[in-house]
Amino acid sequence: MAKVDYSPGVLYRAPLVLWVEDELTRSYLATLWDDVRIQYLVAGGNEGVRVMVDSARSNQYLNVFGVVDRDDGKSNIEKWSSRGGPPKVCRLPVHEIENYLLDGEALRHSRYNNRDPRCTGEDLEGFMRKKAEGLLWYTTCRQTLNELKMRFQADFPALPPQDLDGREAALRYICDSPWFLGLDAKVKKSSREGVDQALERLGERAANALAVDDWRRDFAAKEILGDVVSRFCHRPGLPGPRDSASIHANIAQEVAEQQRMEGRVPSDLKTLKDAFENWLNRTR
Repeated sequence: MAKVDYSPGVLYRAPLVLWVEDELTRSYLATLWDDVRIQYLVAGGNEGVRVMVDSARSNQYLNVFGVVDRDDGKSNIEKWSSRGGPPKVCRLPVHEIENYLLDGEALRHSRYNNRDPRCTGEDLEGFMRKKAEGLLWYTTCRQTLNELKMRFQADFPALPPQDLDGREAALRYICDSPWFLGLDAKVKKSSREGVDQALERLGERAANALAVDDWRRDFAAKEILGDVVSRFCHRPGLPGPRDSASIHANIAQEVAEQQRMEGRVPSDLKTLKDAFENWLNRTR
């Protein structure tokens, strides 16, 4: 078996290298953008992308970038088109990459749409909408938990200096930190009443997202995609791999092909591709 060279000099030879979270993201973006100058590498998750990009940048491979899901955090889309180039890690303005696949018109063309009768685009839109409605309080609870996590993680002390000279110094390092000094206020804000108020506020926001069709951007798309695929795909009749990861990655490629062919590339991803295009043009 030939030995594969994973040294950075070989790994990062492409004009632009993009670390992504998983194979589905690689399949979707590579097909949607169809640009041979971009090489895609799979890091296995959000943190993995950040670690690999930081490592590459620390070794002066400035052509290495990352794309990650927004999850329940904040996007940095406003920085994508900055004059200095995109951020080293670009965070999407949707919950996760699968949100871009919630496209009934594109999904109806999938080879995995193999039940008899085949589902129409309208059928698929209805299935996805119904699943999203059932996720209203799941979404609300998830977002509330994320607020609590971010509240208590904010300002958390970094690793201490190695020259701490005793227990008292260690105690001061922890207890004099902004994080520790703000704990009482954070705990008070996180009372049962405070959590209930957050659930009310975020529940209203989720209900509004359903009302104005923004659930495609803010709701958990993996769950919605998994549900709709189960409704149009009869796995025993499939040739080749039948595991969910392979099927969903192949569907991502099919959706990208359809969106590109029909001129319906999501505007977010057109903006991101243009930002990378401008960076490539400036640095060649």
